[in-house]
Amino acid sequence: MIGVPVLKRTIFIFIFILIFILGFPLQPALAENDNSQLVEEIQDILWKHYVETVPLSLLQQTTVDDVIATLGDPYTRYLTNDEFREFWLSIEGKFAGVGIVIDLIDDNVTVTDVITGTPAARVNIQKGDIISHVDNQSVKSLDFEKVKDLFRGKPGTYIKIRTYRPWTDTYLSYLLTREYIVLKPIETNILAKNIGYIKLLDFNQEAAQEFSRQLSRFKDLGVKGLILDLRDNPGGLIGAALDISRDILPPGGFVKLYYRGEKPELITTVGTTDDLIPLIVLVNKETASAAEILAGAIQDTNAGIIIGTDTYGKATVQSLVPLVNGGALKFTSGKYLTPKGRQINKIGLKPDFYIPDSHNQIIEAIWMLNNKVHNSLTYQLNNDLYVINSKVKSLTVKPYLNKGNFMVPLRSTVESLGGKIKFTAPDNIQLTFGEDIVKFKLNSSYFTLNGKRHIFPVTPTLKNQHTMIPVRAISQLLGATVEWRPTTGQVIISR
Repeated sequence: MIGVPVLKRTIFIFIFILIFILGFPLQPALAENDNSQLVEEIQDILWKHYVETVPLSLLQQTTVDDVIATLGDPYTRYLTNDEFREFWLSIEGKFAGVGIVIDLIDDNVTVTDVITGTPAARVNIQKGDIISHVDNQSVKSLDFEKVKDLFRGKPGTYIKIRTYRPWTDTYLSYLLTREYIVLKPIETNILAKNIGYIKLLDFNQEAAQEFSRQLSRFKDLGVKGLILDLRDNPGGLIGAALDISRDILPPGGFVKLYYRGEKPELITTVGTTDDLIPLIVLVNKETASAAEILAGAIQDTNAGIIIGTDTYGKATVQSLVPLVNGGALKFTSGKYLTPKGRQINKIGLKPDFYIPDSHNQIIEAIWMLNNKVHNSLTYQLNNDLYVINSKVKSLTVKPYLNKGNFMVPLRSTVESLGGKIKFTAPDNIQLTFGEDIVKFKLNSSYFTLNGKRHIFPVTPTLKNQHTMIPVRAISQLLGATVEWRPTTGQVIISR
């Protein structure tokens, strides 16, 4: 985490490379303004270790800013001595600032969160406030990275902020004192019917230990499922994400890293040999970097169900190298793929179930986890994945609507809920559920249940050689409960 107000979209994965690993010997500190030697040192690092072959023009630049600008990489940056010191504090879960989360929304620097107990919270800065000036300087024409720089400073120093509050149409001014803020990486709760909830805010040095402690506490309390909330999580230390994986993944692949001129290296997790806790993961467009690595590993290993929207799509790795003048160079040194080799950079992870509304995401997660103790199926319109007892499986034919009726695949539905299916003739089908027997014929409007005649709401039909049946008939055929959720396009069948 960079040592400024909590910045959701700009906290990246860092792999720390000691200077002797890269072959840069320790030397006496240079003066901060010894530009020529500093430029040469940065050029040498980038020439040898940047993720892609750098242009020759890089060697022709004479200032640090020009060298970095040549790359056109927003994740490569020079840190001064003070910024480097703040950075290390942020990795420990501390940063010097006023306690606000800012983002660029509709070209406005907007407060998206305020940390409890901080200078910003004490003067009642609120979510949605738009920052117009910092230290009497307008932020409108500044690059967002420059705006973040304005918030940096030593604890005890002052910062003047002017904001606009749209819902009251008022401008407000604040004079705040920067202070060290300790950010708790985790928020927890127990939701309905013993569902554990852990929100991971970022992956700092404290995150893995705290996650493990909270998960153990949940198990002692008898929770039967876990919701892991990675929404708005911008990433952090890849090592922290790897450590967290020990508690929720099976042993095996975690992420594939690759560097210039090298073959991809599969990083594995020791995982757990215990029964995996039923897991639902919530993601959104601000889920990035290390958070995407963890979510991708969960998805590739079928250790949990991913619910939400497409994630941010940052699949590059940043390394940090101390410089001899006391500063540091943060630069893009590698890229990563999911364990199965999926490329998500600038694409993002696709959730198993696309549910854009944040409130509905929580509702669906609780529902799926609560139904693990029953035979339960969840289908979603036009989605080739479905959930059976909290496990994700794939379909050959996606559910669809026919005259307003939700059509589902017959075989996966029947067999998942404990029934048997048999074709007694090319078009004649028999279903068995214990002592109950259902018989019907394709393209017929009628079926019999233990010899008694009933009418289908829509005639079963073949699609891509798979029998599709209206879900409204399921309750009659299987004695099952069917719930239709139009806001998410889902049908839940339990028996």
